[in-house]
Amino acid sequence: MDLNARRTAAHFLAYSLSQLFPETKVLDSGVNHLGFFCTFSCKGGVEEIHFPVIEEKMYEPKEIRQFEMVYNNCLDFLRDQGEKFLISRIPHTQTVTLVQIHHFFDLSEGELLEEMPAFSLQRLEKTDDQVYTISGFAATSKHELKQFLKLWRKWKKNDPIQMMSQLELMKFDGVRQISYPKGELLKSLLISLWEKKTQVEKNHVMGDGVPDGTDFGFWREERGDRWHEEIGFLNPPYQTRDSIILQSSAESVISFLQLINEMYNIFNCELSYYLVSKRSKKKIALDKWNQKLVPGAKILGCVTDSLGREWSLSAIEAEESNRVRCSLFVCLERLIAFLLSQNEGWLPLVIAPVQMRVIPVDKQAKKKAYELKSQLPQLRIEVDEQSCELQQKVSQARISRIPYLVIIGKSELESGCLTISSFGQEKRELVFEQLLKEVNEQLEN
Repeated sequence: MDLNARRTAAHFLAYSLSQLFPETKVLDSGVNHLGFFCTFSCKGGVEEIHFPVIEEKMYEPKEIRQFEMVYNNCLDFLRDQGEKFLISRIPHTQTVTLVQIHHFFDLSEGELLEEMPAFSLQRLEKTDDQVYTISGFAATSKHELKQFLKLWRKWKKNDPIQMMSQLELMKFDGVRQISYPKGELLKSLLISLWEKKTQVEKNHVMGDGVPDGTDFGFWREERGDRWHEEIGFLNPPYQTRDSIILQSSAESVISFLQLINEMYNIFNCELSYYLVSKRSKKKIALDKWNQKLVPGAKILGCVTDSLGREWSLSAIEAEESNRVRCSLFVCLERLIAFLLSQNEGWLPLVIAPVQMRVIPVDKQAKKKAYELKSQLPQLRIEVDEQSCELQQKVSQARISRIPYLVIIGKSELESGCLTISSFGQEKRELVFEQLLKEVNEQLEN
């Protein structure tokens, strides 16, 4: 989505709210990962039924003017305009960029469009007493907006937050994340893959921050962060960093980038890499890297979702004392959310908390089900002994996104074949040796 269109829509939204609702104070406005937003206080109250009126006001012809002022001059100017509240929001920078629509003023960043872009208001949140946030999408044309809304509706069907709850991985109550046993198992499986893949020797690890007894300089940090949801995506309150510390050299950094690529190939994720300097915070393509990292600089590994948004999944950050901190999973929950949203809830076999569910039809089949489980010790297998109907058991397994579903009944016992259902394939019959070969190939790959 066009960044200039989103900025412009945010300012027109702020202006329209100030005109329609008395005593409205714009607290913040701008762009987020998906579209645009405006946070404001309003004593009279705002509801989504007001969206058509707000949208009509936004589309009214109006001139938008953008200009820069020296910090002190900007303070004097806004005092003359009676904008005492806006003064409190001004950043302490050498110059300040303002936007003006009629007699309304707001802070601005970046370029704007000269006229109102195509847009759609989507969501209203009440974040505090009399404090609201309205967010929406904006594009340079109605056609582009229509195509995006089509993708958005499809993406919402695979909302990762809802899927995490549905798959009994974790839930979010708006304040904190609560992990279920399967969610804890999934995170431990990801970490286990990471530990096996790195195998970093202790003499390559630097710094006093490594806890005693930590293998290969690997440890986890729990970092508190505020809850935030960008119109349905995830930035959870606890970010788990899985870090190693290496010598700050081009060779070690390049080696770790190769390791990242190998790891994310398991998830069919293709990362794009950017260099972010400490001073400018701007992302620069890694092909312009001069193979030096000053303290505070980062290399981010980002992936693009189906809506065209970039999410950082891995990071390399230069620290003091000539060392770099390398994190394969910047945030485990974010990675899990991305994988669920991109693959309709299906996880790769190697990290699926339950890799196979076996449904025996009768007591004789139940014995065979447990024999199968003992013959496949490399898999995490559940035997479904519920007393409900077979069709209900099959439906539950599909909703739970179990990679392999095996049904054992009278015909399977007589033929020696197993009826298999798996992601992306029609129901089929395999002998045990075929199933074993297929499973082992997936785990090895």
